[in-house]
Amino acid sequence: MSGLTRDDLKQLKAHGIEKADAIEQLRRLREGFLPVDLARAATVGDGIVRLTAEDEPPLLQAHRAAAAAGRLLKFVPASGAASRMFQSLLEAAAAPYTVDLDSLREAARRGEPAAADCLRFFEHRADFPFADRLERELAGHDPSPRELLSALLDERRMNLPSLPKGLIPFHRVDGGARSAFAEHVVEAGLYALDASGVARLHFTVPPEYEAAIAEHLREAIAALGSQAEHFQFDLSVQHGATDTLARRTDGSPLRDASGRLVLRPGGHGALLSNLDDLQADIVFIKNIDNVATGDRAVASRIHKARLCGALLSLQAEIHGRLRAWDDARPDGRELDALEAFCVAHLGLRFRRPVNDAARRERVHRALDRPLRVCGMVPNEGEPGGGPYWVRGEAGTESLQIVEASQIDQSHPDQRAVLEAATHFNPVDLVCGLRNHGGENFELARHVDPETGFVSTKSMDGTELRALELPGLWNGSMAHWSTAFIEVPVFTFTPVKTLLDLLRPEHQPRR
Repeated sequence: MSGLTRDDLKQLKAHGIEKADAIEQLRRLREGFLPVDLARAATVGDGIVRLTAEDEPPLLQAHRAAAAAGRLLKFVPASGAASRMFQSLLEAAAAPYTVDLDSLREAARRGEPAAADCLRFFEHRADFPFADRLERELAGHDPSPRELLSALLDERRMNLPSLPKGLIPFHRVDGGARSAFAEHVVEAGLYALDASGVARLHFTVPPEYEAAIAEHLREAIAALGSQAEHFQFDLSVQHGATDTLARRTDGSPLRDASGRLVLRPGGHGALLSNLDDLQADIVFIKNIDNVATGDRAVASRIHKARLCGALLSLQAEIHGRLRAWDDARPDGRELDALEAFCVAHLGLRFRRPVNDAARRERVHRALDRPLRVCGMVPNEGEPGGGPYWVRGEAGTESLQIVEASQIDQSHPDQRAVLEAATHFNPVDLVCGLRNHGGENFELARHVDPETGFVSTKSMDGTELRALELPGLWNGSMAHWSTAFIEVPVFTFTPVKTLLDLLRPEHQPRR
């Protein structure tokens, strides 16, 4: 029934994937996943907290104490390639309108998006942080659009789309260029230094670039001069056991030309294993492409500290209540107070009344689990997930970060909730990974396996169905205690396309 042969099972076992897990993956690829059931969008006052100036001093003090004690680590998922950044330029490279500038301008006037992007790149090429290198590649020659794209994109030349995104130069700094990796290091120095002046970072990277990235980071840190001693980093790669099967449209497992199963990375949800391996205490999580420079990075520092302080404050309250529980089991009135605390602060809504024994179990479970505090920015039309109240079992509701792909947009009620969203998830998280006894949680126990999804992709011209694991900050953290806090939109500076580097936040101050 599974279509798996004895050789397939040997291949899977060598990859760390059990037969039962492979069969379950194939079932998911056939049947898909149910969409989430949105109750309503989280808004300020209903799931999203807006901090005030009066809230700030104790939060900043809590952050300073945790930083000094060496409790903080910055975790940056950085396994992705830069190819999506260059998608429109790759499309334009083979088009007839790139032969000369007049043809390119005419195609842009006709409304061809790739032509418009190519024209903007052509006209602003001097404003990109890799402009000096591009000029050397062109040897001072005044290029046609096609020649310019060839210098940037071709495998035998700069070949930027093939690089990990973190290696792409993002900013001009001090007469040179600074990559996304380097900017994350500098940013960590703004809010994660311990009492000895050291900030610790962890990057997840593609295995084929691990050595090159390590060398790049060493060079980037050395370039900081006297500040270099402030930074320590380590790297990991996505575990092979988290790879997933794919299938053809006829339902059979996808195979390569030699007949072996094709195993694909399971999306950023696979990085939960990397996060778990760190056995860390307090972890900041941020995407590789969301990084600022200069004054904007400095201005964002206080908001990172506020998020961290909010997590530490909540964590201290939770741990104190659990220690009291260990000393004496709560009675009915104390359970009322504990439930009220979960509702007010931990992103939960309990609906169905139950007896005290069942209440104790669900309240203890709600308190004794990993904690995340997530920054949320006002929605200005960026693509991606957002904060919602999601219906769960037995009439419960919980705060979740939900991607549009998880929502049944054909359902009018669900579409209305999606359109009512006021905030956006910038992936700006602070996570508490230890319990009240100082032990690390087993993160895999707090995943909602029902929140993966199946996407349609192609490989060598063959359409396929690919399985994505529950996302790192979506289903992988679905059973965490959650608080959403509003942060200013200026703290969100993503680079999804190459032209985003022309935004003011990525340009030197004039």
